[in-house]
Amino acid sequence: DRYTNAIGRTVSVPYTPVGNVVKTVHFLLNGEEIDTLETSSTGTVLSYSVPAQEHGAYLFEMFISAFVGGTYVETDHVFKDIIWYDESKNTPVIGCYMRSDYYGTISSRQYDTIPIVFNVFDPKTSSPKYTIVVDDTIVDSGVMNDSQGVYRYKGDNIGVHNVDIYVGDVVFTYNTDGKVS
Repeated sequence: DRYTNAIGRTVSVPYTPVGNVVKTVHFLLNGEEIDTLETSSTGTVLSYSVPAQEHGAYLFEMFISAFVGGTYVETDHVFKDIIWYDESKNTPVIGCYMRSDYYGTISSRQYDTIPIVFNVFDPKTSSPKYTIVVDDTIVDSGVMNDSQGVYRYKGDNIGVHNVDIYVGDVVFTYNTDGKVS
């Protein structure tokens, strides 16, 4: 999921805790916990307001933890790509919830295709030009007709590989480590 918002505005993210137990909802921004909330609510849609940020791309993450029968459990982590933009800036912003810079190299299997979804805000145009480079070789380029693009990376070779997405002078890097299928 993605959100694009002007600077100075909060982003409201809905979530629904379930389970008849006291739970802790964890909210992280760029890998750092920014808030927690304790709740016994179940099945009710709640909302969290992510504080406004500066011009740039941010990774919002949330999950719920609890102790059930004395055992610590946590839900799957939910990720949201949030872009805050300042129209007075000339710098494009590239967002992607698959963030190697916060969560390390992503493991994959040889010959699998990984859809890398990326979001772009370019204050200079509604149709930004992009270039995709895999291991220092240009593999794709074009003009975006929407603010969201998808590059389907197919890892034919075993080992660590870099996928770089360029918009103007801004680059987003995705690292994958291909394992034997």
